[in-house]
Amino acid sequence: MKLVRTTLAALAALGLHAAAHADWVTTSSSGSPVLSTCNPKTGSPATQSATLATCKLTGLPGSTAIPGYILKASRSAPIIVNSVTVGTLYDRVYCKGTGTACDATNTYILATRANLNTNVWSPLTTESFEINDFFRVIRSAAAADIGYFMGSVDGGTAADTALAKKYLEYSGRTLQGLGEYAGSPSGLDPARSNGWIDFRVDTNANDPDAVAPYSYSSPWSPWLYVRQNCPTGYNTTAQAQTVRLRQGGEEDQPPQAILTSGYRCN
Repeated sequence: MKLVRTTLAALAALGLHAAAHADWVTTSSSGSPVLSTCNPKTGSPATQSATLATCKLTGLPGSTAIPGYILKASRSAPIIVNSVTVGTLYDRVYCKGTGTACDATNTYILATRANLNTNVWSPLTTESFEINDFFRVIRSAAAADIGYFMGSVDGGTAADTALAKKYLEYSGRTLQGLGEYAGSPSGLDPARSNGWIDFRVDTNANDPDAVAPYSYSSPWSPWLYVRQNCPTGYNTTAQAQTVRLRQGGEEDQPPQAILTSGYRCN
């Protein structure tokens, strides 16, 4: 212990710090701020830190990064706007357990990500669809931990591993996204809604504000995780109006929200 303390003291004296520990972040259920800060955009051109570890995880549930979980349900569905398919939504349920059985802790992870294409979706714009906020229904009375996984394969096409190019900016218990509350986009106090979790992250296959090498278009979102205790498990059938995807008009596209189906805890 003395050696550890001495080493940390030496690092501090040199102006250095131990690396941040990537892990789950517990979102607040009362008070202010509503949103937890993960990896916000800064500067001009806007960029995000490639080394910031807040909220960031390094694998899928059940991997060595998040051990002890098993996959219970998985589905994918087209994302359709104005009769145009603009991408695919991936939705999964994991639980703590072994084999095919969840254990007595009733700990579940709901996971989602999207892969968008460049299809023109509205007569009011020539731009591709962008998702600024991913919302999903959660248990309002239970604590909610959030995290995200960027993927690992640059240019990949597999949902498990394809690399996202934009990091999670903020997350919290709200149903208000970009442009829907005072102080947006960087304000941390949208109206609280404890029965929903919001993940704010730009996902766009042809992003107008991408300026290499500061930022890039990101057709894949990260995997977005929310972990809760679900005493009676989850609904094995995807439920309507469980996932909300919102384009907030960040680059003057028409604002657009989509309500679609997803898994949820009972």
